[in-house]
Amino acid sequence: MTMEDIQKSYAEKCARLGEAVYNQRKLHALAEHLIRELEALEQQARGLSTPPETPSEAPATTQEQ
Repeated sequence: MTMEDIQKSYAEKCARLGEAVYNQRKLHALAEHLIRELEALEQQARGLSTPPETPSEAPATTQEQ
């Protein structure tokens, strides 16, 4: 293997490593975004899952005549 072959192989491996690091960072950012979206959906679901007040649970109102 010549020095040129070694340099070429090294450059190719560095390029692949750089691409892998870039892809990993993109995936990490996407995962963080999806986690935030899921947390927002969970908050919405909690708001929707609260049972509405029934007439017996509603605050009593007085009527003046």
